[in-house]
Parts: sequence; C-alpha cells; structure tokens
Amino acid sequence: MKYPIGIQSFEEIRTSGYAYVDKTTLIHKLVAEGKYYFLSRPRRFGKSLRLSTMRAYFEGKRHLFQGLAIEHLEQDWTEYPILYLDLNARDYSSRDALIAELNKHLEQWEMLYCGQRSDRAIEERFGAVIKAAAQKTGKEGGHPRGRIRQAHATDKRKLFKIGINFSTQTARIDDWKIA
Repeated sequence: MKYPIGIQSFEEIRTSGYAYVDKTTLIHKLVAEGKYYFLSRPRRFGKSLRLSTMRAYFEGKRHLFQGLAIEHLEQDWTEYPILYLDLNARDYSSRDALIAELNKHLEQWEMLYCGQRSDRAIEERFGAVIKAAAQKTGKEGGHPRGRIRQAHATDKRKLFKIGINFSTQTARIDDWKIA
C-alpha cells in the first residue's frame, strides 16, 4: 500500500494508486445541504486535499470518484467554472507581492472567461470574472465556489489577511492587516 505523504492533489492520489480515506460523503453533504462554509483547521490537517477533491468534483471528473461513496450519491455530474486561488504559492512579505499574485490569476481567468484583460480595480475584476464565468458556462444563479487561504510570510511575525467577498455582483478586498 502506498501512502500519499505530502501529496495534496486528489487527482494524483487517485490516478497513482495511493491509499485514500473516503470522505466524499461529507463533501456531498456540504454541497447538497449548505451555502457557505469557512473551513478552518490547523496546518497539515488536509485542507488542501479536501479542496483539491472538491475541485475535481466541481470539474465533473467522475472517473476519479470510482469506488467512492460520492459516485453513488451524486446523480448529476455537472462541470462548473472553478476559480482556484492558492495563496501559498509565494512569499507575501509585501502588499505588492500579493497584488502581483492576484493579478496573475485574474489575467488567466479574464482571458478564459472574458476574452480580454481588464485594467479595472481588482475587486471589479473579480466580480466581472465571476459573472462572465457564470454566463459563459450557463451556470448563472448558482453559488460561486471560492477558496481563500491565509498566506504566511517568511517572517512568522507578519501575516497578511485578505478577505474577499465572493458574489455574482461584486467581489472586494475588505482590508489589509499586518500583525
């Protein structure tokens, strides 16, 4: 039996024959019964893997769920637009580094869903991308799926906190704090 030590990709775990503890019943319950959740766990408690699993689920990758509980619970394997934002990708010791990372993702999503890059404010761009993704994929009226994670700077005394309010109408960066 192969154990997925340090692997946070659901797709890699499922396609490479690693052991996987099936928690897909809980994911189906989250999606079917709830609206918005704040998933708070200590470091190294499986948040990234859970969100990677949810990403595959919302991308409609049914083949990855073969033999798992959700394979039988889900009747409609629909693909939804995913705006996946991992804030562990860089060192955010400056506000500019975080803005650069947000811009990188926004530019990709704008090209994919809007067809062109925008020079508007970040919060306006988030809102436009969410709306365009819903319109382009025919998934209007649904709840957007978002992932926001606190980004730790290399100096552990500094922590940037970002709050992004996702809705189909608007998205904005609420505040910046350095502790």
